[in-house]
Amino acid sequence: MLCASLLFLSGFRPEIDVKVLQGQMVQALETERKANGFPGATASIVLPDGRLVSVAVGSSEAEKPMKPADRMLAGSIGKTYFAATMLQLAAEKNISLDTKISTWFGNEPWFAKMANHDDITLRQLMHHQSGLTDYLEVPSVMTKLADPNYVFKGSEWVETIAGLPALSPAGTKFAYTDLNFIIVAMIIEKITGKTAYSEIDRRILRPLRLRDIIPSVQRKLPGLVQGNSRPNAPFTKKGPVVENGLMFINPQMEWGGGGFLASSNDLARWAKALYGGNVLSSEMLANYVDGVASFPREKYGLGCQLRLSDWGPTQGHSGWFPGYLSDMAYFPDGKYSVAVQFNTDDGRQLRGGTYRYILLMAKQVQGML
Repeated sequence: MLCASLLFLSGFRPEIDVKVLQGQMVQALETERKANGFPGATASIVLPDGRLVSVAVGSSEAEKPMKPADRMLAGSIGKTYFAATMLQLAAEKNISLDTKISTWFGNEPWFAKMANHDDITLRQLMHHQSGLTDYLEVPSVMTKLADPNYVFKGSEWVETIAGLPALSPAGTKFAYTDLNFIIVAMIIEKITGKTAYSEIDRRILRPLRLRDIIPSVQRKLPGLVQGNSRPNAPFTKKGPVVENGLMFINPQMEWGGGGFLASSNDLARWAKALYGGNVLSSEMLANYVDGVASFPREKYGLGCQLRLSDWGPTQGHSGWFPGYLSDMAYFPDGKYSVAVQFNTDDGRQLRGGTYRYILLMAKQVQGML
């Protein structure tokens, strides 16, 4: 007893038993699945010492059991890759985050038709304070997306909102829209002369060996498990979203607004690397997690949701794409990360949203730290 007390006082903690933690994670998820009815889920935790703990419950199609490495469309979590790449470039090229986007687009024929065009800065784009409306709110865009093989090209995303009024003056209000990060992706390509996807692969995915994370640029996506879309969902799709091996909609349209499929394993690894300080300089990471008022009870950084928990602040992002829900978060006080994915977009089956499951998994870790 004396030795144990001395070890505790010295700061020593017993190593977390991975098998015990896995069992607790499965039990917690399975209890929720049975109570609430979602078809399947995966969850992963990267512990403070870097070990990965992952589990899966439920099934995808034809009662096929879910696996921890299953890929799902991660929706807006993809903004974090575009944000990190942009912030790396800003540091390397000595680009101020308060640079106006006219620097890159002032001579483009569509630019003068865009609301707030002379006022928007890079920081405002990444804070969702540009005042721009979302291209998905434009009826002609939804008509195009009714064709599952339609491919957006060049500046087409931005051109769809040309002439539409601003939601607010630039820099005054938070209004979440994929278009802001589509423009960030365009800036990356202006600066580098390369595709934003190739820069993300070179700078992030390959160095960190995030092999389960790949761009969603076509309807046939390797390793994608079946997802299920809720009744009255956007894009008027109900039920299974993969038909004969193809997504019912072309996910290429998401691009800078998301644009990736992933496993919860690699989402947890990514959150630990990014927010743990292995991707950005300390200065740029401080900018990244400096938030503005956004959604209820949280702030939004430069492509980063800043949320609270019983165990301190968290840094991460959630994501939605037809048929799928995802979330990831890093707990800086505990130095661990959590990611969850569900093969449904019906939030009613989760009874409280994806972040509740982030906290549910964190609870299992906290009891062992």
